[in-house]
Amino acid sequence: MATWRAAESRIALETKGTLVRGSGRGIHKGDVITGTFLIEVKETSKDRFVLHMDQLLKLRQEASLEKRLPAMVIELGDRSRLLILFRRVVSAEGAQKSWSLRRGSIGETILSEHREWEILDGNNLDLLRDT
Repeated sequence: MATWRAAESRIALETKGTLVRGSGRGIHKGDVITGTFLIEVKETSKDRFVLHMDQLLKLRQEASLEKRLPAMVIELGDRSRLLILFRRVVSAEGAQKSWSLRRGSIGETILSEHREWEILDGNNLDLLRDT
């Protein structure tokens, strides 16, 4: 099984979500859907992941179409995880085009086009589960 597919399966299991067949190529978008969240899963064998603004914009748009909140889980090569959650609408001042994320990024804030996103420890995905 491809490592990205295994990562998607793990996230679906841990969040008690539904794995999206075709990972967004069909009617439904995203990799995993819960009652509340549309989750995009990224996996890399490296210790860092470069996240681009267009990925966050696409996630936000797709989550809106699914009537879900956007979330992204990034699984790094050392099996640590980062959880990216939309926090609030802000001014676009200080927005960047991309970010180099690593395990030490937990607790930081990302400013994209009029959106603030928070980086959390993705090794505990309880907050993505529906109660």
